Amino acid sequence: MTILGKDAEEKQALLAMHDDHHDKRHYIEKIGAFFASGFLAGAEIGEFDVKDMYHCLEHEEKARHIFYEADMEIKKSFHEKNAEYGIKGLDTMVYYIFDMATETWEDKRGHKHPKCPVLDCPKLAHWDTYKTIVHELKNKETTLRFSHHHHLKFNNDVIDE
Repeated sequence: MTILGKDAEEKQALLAMHDDHHDKRHYIEKIGAFFASGFLAGAEIGEFDVKDMYHCLEHEEKARHIFYEADMEIKKSFHEKNAEYGIKGLDTMVYYIFDMATETWEDKRGHKHPKCPVLDCPKLAHWDTYKTIVHELKNKETTLRFSHHHHLKFNNDVIDE
């Protein structure tokens, strides 16, 4: 597995963290960090350090909740053998990154600050690409879906071939 960033030892420690599903918060932070880092790199939005994503999730209760719901939808799709739940879960995972990149906190002076500074969306070079992806996912005609021929489509393009 390729791990983005330069601090490989810390990331290996993150990978080695136990996967005890009873420790839901750490599981979500760990898996959510890898998903966010991988998705953002794969969508050519940018390469983000897994460790940084993990630290963002430590302070992002709403994003953790969104990722957990997405994770459960995907697990439900496998359990019930229903791809629609999987598509909904993937859709929600993309929204989870959007939430993490746009959520802010307000200081005593009323100034807003990003909860995840490494994903400060106005400063991201390819943020418009991500906004387009989110826009297409919200559109019923272009969102992730199965075609009549059982192909997975996004933005009306077949993506499973």
